[in-house]
This record gives sequence, structure tokens and C-alpha cells, in this order.
Amino acid sequence: MKFEGSSFQFALKYVAKGLPVLACDSVENRRNLNRRPFRNQVVLPAQATTDPATVAGWFLKSPLANIALPTGKASGIIAVCAKGSEGMRTLERWMDKYCWFPESSSVELGATRSIVYSAGHLRVAGELTLGPGVVALGDGQHVLLPPSQDDNGDYCTWDDPEDAVVEPPKWLVDLIARSSEVAA
Repeated sequence: MKFEGSSFQFALKYVAKGLPVLACDSVENRRNLNRRPFRNQVVLPAQATTDPATVAGWFLKSPLANIALPTGKASGIIAVCAKGSEGMRTLERWMDKYCWFPESSSVELGATRSIVYSAGHLRVAGELTLGPGVVALGDGQHVLLPPSQDDNGDYCTWDDPEDAVVEPPKWLVDLIARSSEVAA
């Protein structure tokens, strides 16, 4: 899949929508060791920004960088990630059981689908298992955004780029709360 525009242009579009972004290592940078500005450097969610000048500095340093959206306190966003066929089956079971999954923004990368929700008052500490193959991502985590690429060469794509980021349904909030209690 080819994308119109550079990662930098995409990052600026996300920033213009008010989404804080991070630049992180890309596949091309990992293949070419002399072009790894983020090697041995942990990019922390707290470094996420909506400042175009900061974003420009990152992409001047590494034009091929991937774009990440931090989750948790850094952005006010949580992500529910279904990993592989097991995760997709779990989402399908939830659809059958609850008959409703809101149309929130989601991205796909390889065999993972990440549904992005406004966190509101909901807090998720790190990565929280919700069911077979499904996790919620909160504080200290992130999801890659298009046109990022994974180690297998797969590109991250929006399921529907027009979907808004909405609040999670009550049943999902309750599931996260129950899973948090179990994890504690």
C-alpha cells in the first residue's frame, strides 16, 4: 500500500486534530543502522506533543520515522487491541453478547486491530488483559498510526479514517474495571 505524503505530513495532520504524537523507529531505520536516530533512546509517552515545531525536529532527524499515538494520561485515549485470530474471535463474541460496538476510530497493523477510545475518567495502568487475545492499552503504552510500518513490512491503516474517537460503551468500561480489579 502506498500513502500520499510523508510520515511528517501525516504527523502534522494528527497534531492539527489535537492528537499528541511520538516519533519512533521505523523498519527502514532498523535496516540501515547508520540512520537510526531513535536507537538506544526510549521515546516516552510523556514526550508526546501537539507542537508542530517539535514534530518537525523529529522528522528532520528521521524522515522515515513511524508515528505513535500514546495512550493513557499522555493523550486521554485508551486502545482496545485484538491480536490475531483469537483476539478477533473475542471481539466477535462481544459483538454477539452486547449487540453494540461503537464506531470509534480503529487502526489495523498486520494481525492486530486497535480500537481507539476517549478515556474520559477511565484509567488503565499499562497493558491490561481483557479476554483471549484482547488487551487494553493505557498509561505508558502507544499504538502506531498510519503510515507506520511494522517489522514484517505491513503498513498501518485506518479502518475508516472518518470515524471519530468516541467514549467506550458502558459494558466495556465495566469489563476494564473488573479486569483491573483482577490484575491488582
